[in-house]
Amino acid sequence: MLICNDNQLTNLNLNGAITLASLYAWNNQLVNLDVSQNTALFSLLCNNNQLISLDLSQISCALQINESEFSENPHLNCIKVTDLSCWQNNFIGFLETTYQYYSTNCSGKTSIKEHSINKKLHKVTDLLGRETKQTNQLLFYIYDDGTLEKKIIME
Repeated sequence: MLICNDNQLTNLNLNGAITLASLYAWNNQLVNLDVSQNTALFSLLCNNNQLISLDLSQISCALQINESEFSENPHLNCIKVTDLSCWQNNFIGFLETTYQYYSTNCSGKTSIKEHSINKKLHKVTDLLGRETKQTNQLLFYIYDDGTLEKKIIME
């Protein structure tokens, strides 16, 4: 058991503590927490930190629901796990579901390829669709790639 709550800790290295069963680290300033090597862990309280990454991979669904909490980490979106169905089915109540989720890959990389086009201004129109060069009114900037920007330029 490791109790280190209310200490303003920013880093916690648990490598080598493979028999660690309980971690109480709430009310600190932890940014990253990796407990993936702590496979005996069944109690984890790391709420109210500044976590941006939490690695629970290799941790089984043996975490005790009433002995674990990692809420109140407003910058924590992705929580890395190995058995996604187990976590989604049994531990969904641990999450702020509006912005947190479990995943097997929290690298932040996607398979979406960014495509950039150098667009050129085709024409500028007013609210009625008439081409204009006037200012002090709502203008539509229409580009050759089909995109549109709405602007009001006050002079």
